[in-house]
Amino acid sequence: MLCTTSSISLEASKRCSRLLFWTGERLEAFTSSSTTASATTSSWDSSDPKVTLEQAVRLCDRNFGIGADGVIFTLPGINDTDYNMRIFNSNGSEPEMCGNGVRCFARFITEIENLHGKQRFTVHTGAGLIVPEIADDGKVFAF
Repeated sequence: MLCTTSSISLEASKRCSRLLFWTGERLEAFTSSSTTASATTSSWDSSDPKVTLEQAVRLCDRNFGIGADGVIFTLPGINDTDYNMRIFNSNGSEPEMCGNGVRCFARFITEIENLHGKQRFTVHTGAGLIVPEIADDGKVFAF
């Protein structure tokens, strides 16, 4: 898999972190330019994450869990947005947003929704509205 940020394509390497996307049926890995790895789960039938903050902390444990710095949840949109993104950090906090996370979130959405070509959709985050755009070549831009 390939995740792109801005105009730079990133492939798996030692300097890129792995982002795990779990739909409950499959596990996929993406890469990120950040030093933060994230695990993402999809909860389409609920407006709340199906994993508690405490479970997310255990999931992120590098010795006994997947090993990540946080869990990103893809949730149904609220306030007239297409999707809602929430994040639980491995330390038990909930940040407003993650820039690299939202770009890989956008790629993940295109994969699970089977979207092709140029795409644009709205994402509600704790930091407000984010509008990721996917170019025809698959590169992701988040505004």
